[in-house]
Amino acid sequence: MVYNYDEIVYYEPAIVITTSLRTSPLTNTLIKTLSRLLNAPIIRRGSSNLDEIAYYAASEGYQGFIVVYTRLGNPSVLTLYHLTKEGFFELYGRVFLLGIHINRRFKKAFDGLGLTKNCESKYCDEIYLFFKDYLSDWKTSSSFNKNYVYMVVKDLEEFREKWIKNDEKNKKFAPTELDFLDPNKFVSILRIKVHHVWRYKQE
Repeated sequence: MVYNYDEIVYYEPAIVITTSLRTSPLTNTLIKTLSRLLNAPIIRRGSSNLDEIAYYAASEGYQGFIVVYTRLGNPSVLTLYHLTKEGFFELYGRVFLLGIHINRRFKKAFDGLGLTKNCESKYCDEIYLFFKDYLSDWKTSSSFNKNYVYMVVKDLEEFREKWIKNDEKNKKFAPTELDFLDPNKFVSILRIKVHHVWRYKQE
């Protein structure tokens, strides 16, 4: 797959990653992978509450954090927070997961990410804008001499064709895929299948 380089927007998000109080081996593998892809340190949750996580993030100069929740041993929800102009953290939104696939052989770390899309559906466009808006404060002007992973928002036809007929009344269902690619070899490092996203507040 070849993408239009003119449509890739680059970001260096100043965020940290943590988990819910209960976690699993697969969730731990996911946060380690996200940490390398987003250049985001991991805060081990332990018994800390989210206020303590937010205090640490702010005191260290970070402007956002992601909480990875676990259900039945699998990563289930990504909850995104961002720092407001008033200096406190606010819930931005949630990403509800259908499943993940991690290329465990790929250990490379990156400086940030280039966001792009390969969309035909309104669902894909909506989720692309969800991430574009969240990342907007960390946009960079150039990718020169930088090592960025490509985060591609894609349609997820396998779920749309199979599930939408059986789930027509579920208005939230908006199946898409987030594919994190090595920009040199276009090898997939992480694929996240998304059920839908939810925004706390519309601008």
